[in-house]
Parts: sequence; structure tokens; C-alpha cells
Amino acid sequence: MPEDSKQAKLKSPDLVIIKAINGAKKNQFKLFVALNIALLWTAMILNQQSDNTKNQLTGSQDSMLQQTYASLTSKQKDEHEKAQLKELKQNSLTDPGALLDLANAYFYGDFGAEKNKDRAVKLMRDSVLAGDARALYMLGNLYFAGDMGRTHTFDVAYALWTLALEGGYEDGRTNYENVLLNIINQGQMINGKHLLEQMRAFGVLEALDDYTLQNGVTNE
Repeated sequence: MPEDSKQAKLKSPDLVIIKAINGAKKNQFKLFVALNIALLWTAMILNQQSDNTKNQLTGSQDSMLQQTYASLTSKQKDEHEKAQLKELKQNSLTDPGALLDLANAYFYGDFGAEKNKDRAVKLMRDSVLAGDARALYMLGNLYFAGDMGRTHTFDVAYALWTLALEGGYEDGRTNYENVLLNIINQGQMINGKHLLEQMRAFGVLEALDDYTLQNGVTNE
């Protein structure tokens, strides 16, 4: 018998129930158990079919959205991005996550925003003050990448990324453990740990500003 036919038989709720009844006619208790197993199997099959249908619908919706956006004219795309930026600005007033997304928009020029590094860093710092662990990681990433005044400020990145992980931002763990900890030298590690202690004692931004001022790290 072909494999597809076997699977079809196994997945047929009617056949499962019939077999369960025939195999348990002489014992009511066995019949009860068999019926429950059959019903459970049927429910599992129906749920699986429902999940597959949902996934197909979600994929179709994403595809339709991409096709719709691709069909827009340049003017329509600009208007769409401006609307997104306006909504992001509005949400950033109450949502630290949206505040960080707005910072990224100005840093990278997304959603039609004009690139403005100073504004982006300020918004990122505001998001840190609002308690967003992701903002700690993103700010640390700027120092790690050398975007804050000198190349590869690993000591500052170490302190900020450590706090980000402690705050629950697990998406940054791979870069922290597999990248940063493998390239930071002993002196940078000592400085990073000292800065981390200062951040815990006096506040993240206060300690950061004092440390970067002493070490000649600026936002230029």
C-alpha cells in the first residue's frame, strides 16, 4: 500500500473510532478508554489542520502586503513612510520601545526620516532612562562599532551589554558571549567592569558621561 494511503488511513477520524469500537465491544471500560483516545486523536488532527491553514493564510497575507507595497508609486511610498514616522513619534511619547525605534529611524534614515545622529543618540538615551533593556544594548552597540568618537570602545560596550542582558534582553547574548568576550583585552575588561560598578552605583548615563569625558570619547 502506498505511504500516502497509509497516512490517510491513520488520519481518518471515522476509521479510528470504528476500529476502537470493534476492538472493545466485550468490555465497556475498554470501550470508554478507546473512544476517548479516538476523540483525542481526532482533535489533534483537526488542530494540526487548523494550524496549517493559519500559517498558509499568514504567508498569503504577508505576500499580499509586499506585493501591494511594491506596486505603490514613489510618491505613495513617501506618504506611507511619513505616516509611519508620524505614528512612531506619537507612540514614542508613551512607549519606550517605540522611542528606541524612533531613535533607530533617525540614526539609519528609516521611514523617510532625515539622518540625524545627535537626535538618534538623545532618543536612545531617553529610552535607557525609561528602562528599555534593548536601548542599553543598542547604545552599547554604537560604542562597540566605533560610532561614538573612537574605534571599538569595547569597555563601554561591555558595561552596557552586561546591563542589557541583566535587564532581560536575551537577543544580545550571542554577540556578547561569542564576539565581545573573545576580542576584549584584559585592560578593557578591567575598565569595563569598573564602569559597570559605577553605572550600578550612580546611574547608567551619569557614569557613562563621566567615563567617556575622562577618556576622550565623544559623540562626534
